[in-house]
Amino acid sequence: MEVLGSSIDLCSFTRESWHAFWKVYIADPKMDPNTYVYNKEKVDESFDRSLERDSWYPSYGVFLKNGNPIGLTNLKRIDYEKSRCELGIILVNDSVKGKGYGTEAVSLLVNYAFNGLGLKTIYADTMGTNYRMQHVLGKMGFQLLERIERYYDMHDRWEDKLNYILVRG
Repeated sequence: MEVLGSSIDLCSFTRESWHAFWKVYIADPKMDPNTYVYNKEKVDESFDRSLERDSWYPSYGVFLKNGNPIGLTNLKRIDYEKSRCELGIILVNDSVKGKGYGTEAVSLLVNYAFNGLGLKTIYADTMGTNYRMQHVLGKMGFQLLERIERYYDMHDRWEDKLNYILVRG
């Protein structure tokens, strides 16, 4: 898969680009309280798993125009019979956040899900304090379905889960 944008492209990962992403990935402590440590064997295993589930849970890289991977997107649990899926995105670290890459990636992925795959409904979720993702989803036209209080145990606090929906018009 390849979807070209103005400042980024969404493309299928190669094993090498998968490793390049995970070598520099830094978990956002607001989203994941566990420290991430790169492990070649585990990254190889996760790449193999991603290939096995590609038909219903594909992962696509978010690449700068120079080829550097800066994000990972998913269309999770694709259900062609019900014409729906879930959207997921993570950016590699804080150095690429706040620059519009996530917004462009979500826009490209939504367009691909609707026009490339012919789906009619996209779900997404985020944490209550992930204001950036809430803003991106709002810009894309997602509507808040529900807020589940105290859903995520983050060790030092509880986070709400916000569920969103976007229906093709």
